[in-house]
Amino acid sequence: MKRGITYGANPKKNKGTAGKGSCREAKQLHWSWNCTANLFLDVLRIVLHNAEEMLLDVFKRCYSDPRDIWKVLREIATQDGTVTEYRDRIVVELTALPIPAHRRATENLFYELNADRHTMESNNKTIYFKIKNSPS
Repeated sequence: MKRGITYGANPKKNKGTAGKGSCREAKQLHWSWNCTANLFLDVLRIVLHNAEEMLLDVFKRCYSDPRDIWKVLREIATQDGTVTEYRDRIVVELTALPIPAHRRATENLFYELNADRHTMESNNKTIYFKIKNSPS
């Protein structure tokens, strides 16, 4: 099995210089990895775990009770909702949680996520998070 990460326009020329190079080469930055299906699933698990940890870091600023922070974050992540695509944005709308403190934490989380102005790489549309029946 061949594994490896290659960077730059010419991987053989830039061997051992990952992350270094001119601005011209930075525009052509890429990586490749030949792997088995099991290894690919392991990589996806790592990526998802890291994304979950990053979301938890943001959520810690929005909810102050460490005893049930994971429980509340899971409640938010499993709420019913809708995703609507508009010409210039994608709106993710979730049903409000019944407990007022959890609802406020969700509002704060969405405020933090919206402040970062996340966009879809494929179409450059902004992703906007909101609670259903709340003002935009």
